[in-house]
Amino acid sequence: MRLAKNFLFDVRGGKLKINDLEKFTETYKKLEGKSGFLCIQEVFKQRSLEQNKYYWGVVIPTSAEYHGYTHEEMHEAFKFKFLRDLQGSLDLPKIRSTTELSTVEFVEYVEQIKLFEAENGVVIPDPDEVTVYD
Repeated sequence: MRLAKNFLFDVRGGKLKINDLEKFTETYKKLEGKSGFLCIQEVFKQRSLEQNKYYWGVVIPTSAEYHGYTHEEMHEAFKFKFLRDLQGSLDLPKIRSTTELSTVEFVEYVEQIKLFEAENGVVIPDPDEVTVYD
């Protein structure tokens, strides 16, 4: 079994800047005379701890109390409503996990929930309007 090596990089002004150029150079020189595979992928930045605290400490409890659901039931209902994708020939739904969401996707998800709840008379305060304790 061979392990792939991963190297972080940034692109600035159309130029590639490898964060650990020395290690990268050392690694590819070991492949002299061989072929390799180079895959470039954007770094996935998961939702922040602050986003998670706000979601589980404000959004979910506020909605669950209003609708009469447990916190977990409310979470599952929102995932079904807003994170459902139809897949394959049978159009079976795939429900994304909130842990798969990037910080930007998570903001969009919470905004969808807040808009939906506002249309149903539920006011969910913005993060800067509340303090969430652990």
